[in-house]
Amino acid sequence: NGDLTGTFISSNNPIAVFSGHTCSYVGIEARTCDFIIEQMPPALSLGQFFGTVPLATRKGGDILRIVAFKDGTVISIDGTNNFEEKFSLNRGEFKEVNIPNGVFANIMANQAILVAQFSKSQAVDNVTSDPFMMLIPPFEQFQNNYTVSTPVSGFSKHYINLVVPISQKGNITLNGSLLSPDIFTDIPGSTFAGAQVEVSQGTHNISGNLAFGAFMYGFGSYDSYGYPGGQ
Repeated sequence: NGDLTGTFISSNNPIAVFSGHTCSYVGIEARTCDFIIEQMPPALSLGQFFGTVPLATRKGGDILRIVAFKDGTVISIDGTNNFEEKFSLNRGEFKEVNIPNGVFANIMANQAILVAQFSKSQAVDNVTSDPFMMLIPPFEQFQNNYTVSTPVSGFSKHYINLVVPISQKGNITLNGSLLSPDIFTDIPGSTFAGAQVEVSQGTHNISGNLAFGAFMYGFGSYDSYGYPGGQ
């Protein structure tokens, strides 16, 4: 019966802050709910430019939640399939954006923001899945190398979403093998491209010549997980 999104927390010494919900429905009230959680980045790690890739297998799209850190924040979203949205937020305000199925999106803001991507409940599209919350690091936080791993059991499908510089579509390696540039879709209004890569259970190493983003997630029957690589 309450939502703490937009709450500001400060401390005179370093702390960790986790945000989430113990029993969450996303997109529809379904017969099952999921525990969702992420560790929140500090304000200094927020950014202005983001790229999102649709979640593999899903047919009902996904949801972005965008939180403003300062007054007068203007956010623009440009996506494939002519998806566009623009809005303004003040400090602590947030907006949820329903991203249609298959849309690769570029998010730009005139000031630092926090962006989270939500997987919807399985009942939305009857595809094996369920809710998870995954923070989207800004381009400013991208790295050249990532090691990610799947849970050891409980999930039948695992995927890595990639957001890479368009110039590097042919230079990304997964476990030592180059990925085909043909799997990437250019993200409108940006110099980045996105891709979905299905992987097996276990640990995976991804690397590139320039900084890029990697997002690990997976699905089971009325269950799911997701997290940004490098965090």
